[in-house]
Amino acid sequence: MLDMASSSKFFRISAWIPSSPGEQTNLPRDRVFGKSTGKRKKDFSFGTWNVRTLFKPGAVHNIVNEVEKYKVKLTALQEIRWTNTGTININETTIFYGGCTKKRQLGTGFAVHKDLVPVVKEFKDINPRMSVLTIEAQWFDISFVNVHAPTEDKSQDEKEAFYEQLERALNLIPSNRIQIVLGDLNAKVGKEEMFRQVTGGHSLHDETNDNGTKLIDFAIGNGLVIRSTMFPHKNIHKGTWRSPDGRYTNQIDHILVNSRFKNCIQDVRSIRGADSDSDHYLIRGKMKIKLKKRPHTRMEQLTRYDVTKLDDPNCINTFRHKIRQEFINYDLKNMVTVDEKWNTAKGIINKISDDVIGKQKKNKKPWFNDTCMKALKRKKESRKQWLNDIDNVEKENNYIICKKEVNNIIRYEKRKYTKNMLEETEEYQKMNRSRLLFQNINALRKGFKKQEKFLKNCDGMLITDPNDILDKWKDYFENLLNCDKPIDTFKHYIIEEKKE
Repeated sequence: MLDMASSSKFFRISAWIPSSPGEQTNLPRDRVFGKSTGKRKKDFSFGTWNVRTLFKPGAVHNIVNEVEKYKVKLTALQEIRWTNTGTININETTIFYGGCTKKRQLGTGFAVHKDLVPVVKEFKDINPRMSVLTIEAQWFDISFVNVHAPTEDKSQDEKEAFYEQLERALNLIPSNRIQIVLGDLNAKVGKEEMFRQVTGGHSLHDETNDNGTKLIDFAIGNGLVIRSTMFPHKNIHKGTWRSPDGRYTNQIDHILVNSRFKNCIQDVRSIRGADSDSDHYLIRGKMKIKLKKRPHTRMEQLTRYDVTKLDDPNCINTFRHKIRQEFINYDLKNMVTVDEKWNTAKGIINKISDDVIGKQKKNKKPWFNDTCMKALKRKKESRKQWLNDIDNVEKENNYIICKKEVNNIIRYEKRKYTKNMLEETEEYQKMNRSRLLFQNINALRKGFKKQEKFLKNCDGMLITDPNDILDKWKDYFENLLNCDKPIDTFKHYIIEEKKE
């Protein structure tokens, strides 16, 4: 006979087991017998990363590949070093970037996955050290404040001016939003007992430096907590910056959140495997939040085929032969309506074009090829070996050689691509192919051309949905072109000169 303790334990376990295949039972929320039930709310991954610079060949592609590899949906980037403000699409990611200084220093921005773009409400570039991105959630909107604080050796006036500007930026954010301050704060936070409610006591450092004291004072004054020092991890997963020789590691990049919503951030740790040729690690946080659902709207896109393949005589002969055979098989003469004939002919042409010619591939940087990717993989592997054995001088030298090799290969591939384009342009001129000639000339002469992807409504919020953008343009031109008849018209007189 079972005692009460064992029997109660038995009944609790048996309550999870269905008595029949079709019977609904009260299963645990996330897992049962080691298997996921599919009912657990997914974590929203966000992070921060000081990438040192994106103003060099291949840097932005490498950053985007690393962020997408670790499935970080939103990443705050520091030291972008791009001029002006705007957006750019790279692979599955949209980068919202702010301006830098005249000397191409600083600059902040956000790398946002395409699934998250429809819920972006606002992006504001405050100054080269600060920017704000707001996304729409189910119950509370989230404002991410991306910051890059002055280093420890800067003057007190510069530090005070930075925190005053940051406090003004936070005061402009409504109090009902989740406020997250993240970035390179250049602050060492210690384990002092008096700051435990704000810091948590799991920092990498024992003592707080001057920047850390300013950060703690700012957090206390604005009702924030430092979540990046509240989770117990190994020391290698706490460090966010390493010295050039790899012997010293500091925790100076942080994530803060208002204390009311501190439990929504479940974990914060550094990802040492992500490589951006920077001395900072990628910091990833996990948040339990339900984002606002937006209907997925897909607009019809014009299919463009790679017509340059028709320059090959074999390709064009194959294309003509297959088109002729398909038209013979369908016999358009027996069809009654014009629409039926047109739809059939259109389907035949599209089918043969897909098979023979293929679709035109869009590649904004065709010079970033497999050779560049293989060189980056070799550098990443050598970096991994060096991080696992910091004291090994041979592995450190090998990593330095791989870094130089990657930079040389990427520069060489870019120059090689430019040289090939110039040679193609000369050939087009000799063959009198003016269209392709001027396409290459414009591509080489204009360089990067800024393109605005989103619009703003009357409230200053971003419009990211394609259909909403079309409606905004429609309203704009209706108001512009269908205006009322003016009351006062412009009258002009012709004054004839008197002949002497």
